Amino acid sequence: MRDKLPTSVRYVKNGRRSQWWDTSRTNGQIHLGWKSIPAELLLKSDFAPIEQMLKAQYGSRPGAPQDFNALRDLLDAPSQHLWVTFEDGFLWWCTVHDGVTVNPNGETTTQGHFWLKELLRSQYQGARATPGSISSRRGHRASPLARPSCPRCLALERCASIASWYCPSHPVHVRSTREMPC
Repeated sequence: MRDKLPTSVRYVKNGRRSQWWDTSRTNGQIHLGWKSIPAELLLKSDFAPIEQMLKAQYGSRPGAPQDFNALRDLLDAPSQHLWVTFEDGFLWWCTVHDGVTVNPNGETTTQGHFWLKELLRSQYQGARATPGSISSRRGHRASPLARPSCPRCLALERCASIASWYCPSHPVHVRSTREMPC
């Protein structure tokens, strides 16, 4: 397992109206859609045909580049990101293994077309206390955290002597939420 958590954050939606959330949480997986993309392209991470399929699917409507970039993040070393979602009034986060598993039954109301397997089990924190840099991404609105938090243990303490924050478990001082401790 890693000593440090990834420094980039990606948001994941849990299907239409959070339909895959229960399965994701129970099985330690991130379920995803894109049922129009064939399984063999997802398994091989074959980006050129995926990009062409999305362009053809969207036509002149916007959205193909965003979908392609999201799929590239999911298929090309997803372990380099911290994955977050907002469900049940909480921010849930996890890291994942590289590589996808394609659903042999296809996309259903309880399972996505494919999924990623969690490496570090999800932990959560109240959504009202999420850092502003995370909670403002992808249109989510929550009250920003009054202080930064350590990505390893989600806790920092105020250090009045040098006007910064420090993690009691990890010897790191942080002056702003833009600095990633640990």
